Amino acid sequence: MNELTKMLTKHQIEQASIEELKHELSRTLKVTSQYLVYMSMIWSQLNKMGVDLSGLKSGLFEYVPLIATNKLNPDLVIEFAGNKTLLAALANVPIEQQNWIAETKQVAFVDLGEKNEKIERVLDLTKAKPREIYQVFGGENGFRNPDQQYLYLKAKSKVPKIPKVKERKTLRSIEFDLNNEYMLVGKDSRVKVDTMLKALGDLYEIDMYEIMSKYSNRIAKK
Repeated sequence: MNELTKMLTKHQIEQASIEELKHELSRTLKVTSQYLVYMSMIWSQLNKMGVDLSGLKSGLFEYVPLIATNKLNPDLVIEFAGNKTLLAALANVPIEQQNWIAETKQVAFVDLGEKNEKIERVLDLTKAKPREIYQVFGGENGFRNPDQQYLYLKAKSKVPKIPKVKERKTLRSIEFDLNNEYMLVGKDSRVKVDTMLKALGDLYEIDMYEIMSKYSNRIAKK
């Protein structure tokens, strides 16, 4: 844990070469990952002691329980911090495969050609779009190989679009609870705001958090 306390002074940073700064940045990212592992160990012990940690949800801490239970590689949290869609998808992938992705930051990806032929390429996950994330990370094991992606795309292309039917419905009032955690629909229904945003993201294949954070500071701080 000694590495956690080693930091250059402001003067040393100003005097360092480009290569030295690159090396220090790389080392710092590794140290940050070690911090997450350290935090996960503390979280596990407090959890065993029955301490309520539900209030600790801000920033990177929300991923600590997943790291503590070996469901998420801490290096992925550092590499893809801010991309909630990708991190949520990666948490469903076997840890061995996560370790490989943490090293390469790439996965095999499939596009459909003009005649529905399979076109394979490499997808850089640091630039992956929500649509691409949903295509790769899905299925029974949380991850689709190229053949499974091809079948997924072919099946998706055959799904007929259902025409919209206009129906008259009674409008129900929509409100939010005091903590703005749940959306209250009418007098007898409620849905968690995070659940609603994720469902909309899945439906339209976009990252709702990423889009909304551009216009709302409250979303950006989640």
